[in-house]
Amino acid sequence: MNENGEAPRRLRRAEAVLARRTGRLMVVLERCADEHNRHAVLRTAEAPKYQLQRDLSVYATAYAEAMKNLEIAEFSFKTATPFWQTIDLPIPPLKPKGASKKRALLMGGLLGGLLGVGFVVGRKVIRTAMKNER
Repeated sequence: MNENGEAPRRLRRAEAVLARRTGRLMVVLERCADEHNRHAVLRTAEAPKYQLQRDLSVYATAYAEAMKNLEIAEFSFKTATPFWQTIDLPIPPLKPKGASKKRALLMGGLLGGLLGVGFVVGRKVIRTAMKNER
């Protein structure tokens, strides 16, 4: 205080800033009779700090869990097999070859000739066998 009993301008400004910063909580410990009460008041004043630290810890843990779950989901998505898979690729139908008619005629002629020769030889054998029996 100066000679007139007024507080200096700087001190009034500091008090105004402190009044804005303290908000609703005001701790008075000037002539505390019991030392235990003094510590209780100090602990009560520190309670919001501990609550904020606890909240920060909870939020950090929740964020870490969310990031872990996100990484697990991304990994699972990248390594997951699709709902359907192609087992065999489709095969187009075979195209007919140009010589198939000629081949069919040749095979038919050979088989027909063999059957005809077999029929004639079989008939000859049966007739000779019947003549010998009489």
